[in-house]
Amino acid sequence: MSLIINYDILLVVEVFQSWAGPCECIKPMLYRTSLDNEDIKFCCAAADKIGSLKEYKDKLKPVFLFYKKGALKKTIEGVNTPEIQKLLDNI
Repeated sequence: MSLIINYDILLVVEVFQSWAGPCECIKPMLYRTSLDNEDIKFCCAAADKIGSLKEYKDKLKPVFLFYKKGALKKTIEGVNTPEIQKLLDNI
């Protein structure tokens, strides 16, 4: 991403396709986690509308990007709720 994400918090970006929209099934878990831990923030980004996300364009599954202090720490492809939750629990 050309956007510089340089925060001490963990930023989780769900990259999706605008024709599919963000994944609804994982929203409750992400919302609950962000309420419980102010050091974790979430946002969504449409890959087919943002030029710097072109490598994720036309993927059928959403991709979750985990950033901390400006660096990409982990990428999870698809809605792997157990893996995402495990990662968030170990922050």
